[in-house]
Amino acid sequence: MESGLITVTHADADGVLSLATLMMVMGDRMRVYFSHPNGLLSTLKRIESEKLYIFDIAGSKESIIEAARSGEVLWIDHHIWEPQIRPENVSFCIDSSAKSACSLVSRYFNITAFEKIADEIDTNTVTSSEADKVRKIIGHFKGMKDSNRHFLHFAKKLAERGLEALEDYREEIIAYEDELRSFEELVKRYSRVKQVNGVKIAVVRTPRRIPVYVAYNVLTRHDEAPFDIIIVTSRMSDRVELRTHTGYDVLRIARIFGGGGHRVASGARADVEDVLTAISFLK
Repeated sequence: MESGLITVTHADADGVLSLATLMMVMGDRMRVYFSHPNGLLSTLKRIESEKLYIFDIAGSKESIIEAARSGEVLWIDHHIWEPQIRPENVSFCIDSSAKSACSLVSRYFNITAFEKIADEIDTNTVTSSEADKVRKIIGHFKGMKDSNRHFLHFAKKLAERGLEALEDYREEIIAYEDELRSFEELVKRYSRVKQVNGVKIAVVRTPRRIPVYVAYNVLTRHDEAPFDIIIVTSRMSDRVELRTHTGYDVLRIARIFGGGGHRVASGARADVEDVLTAISFLK
C-alpha cells in the first residue's frame, strides 16, 4: 500500500477546481489521477494508498470495492447515484442538489475560493469573467495529448495564487476562442432535427469531439429550438452526451445504457440510433 494521499478527480473544470480547493488545504504533495465515469474502475484498480480521495465521479459497486482496498477513503460527488455498498473505511458525501462537486469539496474543507466559478461552469450559466476564463483554459487543455499534466499544473497554480493565476493563460484563452468559432460552425453544419414519440430531438454528430456546452448554446438559437433532447457525439467516440432545453429527464435515457449524471445533463456509451430507438419506446 502506497503511503500518503492519492486523489482521483474528474478530468473537467469541476474536477480541476475541486482538486485546487483540496490543494489549498493540504498542499500539492499528493499523487493525482484524472479520470471519468467509464474509466474510474480501471483507474482504481491501479491504486492502493493510506488515504484516497475521489471527487466528481459517480461510482458503482465494483469501483467502491476497488476504492476500499485503500486505507481511508473520502468520496465527494454531486451526481445522482446511491452507493450499493458502504464499506466501513469509505466515507461518502453525495448531494445531487449541489450545483458542482467543488461546492461540496468547499463545504467539506470550509474553503470557498472556487465554488461559485465551478457552479457557473457545471450548470452552463457562465456570467463572470473568471468562470469564462477557467472554462476556456480547461477547454484548451482538453484538446491536448498531455491534458492531464496541464490540468495538474493549472490546479497547483490556482491553489498557490488563486484567481490571479488566470492571467498566466492569456495565450491559451485566445487560442481556445479561435477553436470555439470552428466548434460552432461544426454544430451548425452537423445538426439534424427529429421528432420521436412526440419528443423534439436535435442530434449533433460531428467529425471530431466538441464541447457539449457549445452544442447546447448554439442550438438555443436554432429556428426549431427549444429541444426536449439534445444528443451530442462524434465519429471518434462511442459515447453520447444528453442535454435538454426544456427540462426533459435525460437521465432515464442514459441509465438504459448504463450511464448516469443529472436529470438535465447525462451521458452513456451508446450508438445514436440505439438511443433514438429507446426514446421511441419511452412512455
